[in-house]
Amino acid sequence: MTISKLEKAVGLAAIRLGSIRPRWSTRAAIRVYERWGMNFEGRPNYISGSAWFDGADYTLITLHEGCTISSRTSFLTHDWTVYNVARALGDSEVPPVSLDRPISVGPYSFIGRGSTVMPGSTIGHGAIVGAGSVVRGDIPAYALVTGNPAQVVGDARQHHDKHRHRLTKG
Repeated sequence: MTISKLEKAVGLAAIRLGSIRPRWSTRAAIRVYERWGMNFEGRPNYISGSAWFDGADYTLITLHEGCTISSRTSFLTHDWTVYNVARALGDSEVPPVSLDRPISVGPYSFIGRGSTVMPGSTIGHGAIVGAGSVVRGDIPAYALVTGNPAQVVGDARQHHDKHRHRLTKG
């Protein structure tokens, strides 16, 4: 789908203005990104107005029920490195194209502020991606990951058990 510059500007402005109230931002983001071809399997819990999704091909991005996308996160679906390295090596046979790969953010997963999700990544059900992490490849269900590259450092279920008392009365 080709998105005009005007439509893109208006859509992104609506999402950013929605940042005044988080629920507005999420509603606006779902409407705009769905119109542009992004896949939604259920309704995300939250999509920050400052999240950035690769506009090369929105159809390569899938967000699932209950996921949370924090501020200043980036989602990349394209990779030009093979082309650039081929040119650096003098290989003129490689055409000027990127390697495009999908991204999937699983149900009820959480992506922390400033994280980057690289092409071809899958984040499992209930996984937690710590702030500033760089995700490459598959993150298992309920994994707690941090770092660059993101490494499993814990289990989201244990994180829940440890902190649940803070959320309930009694």
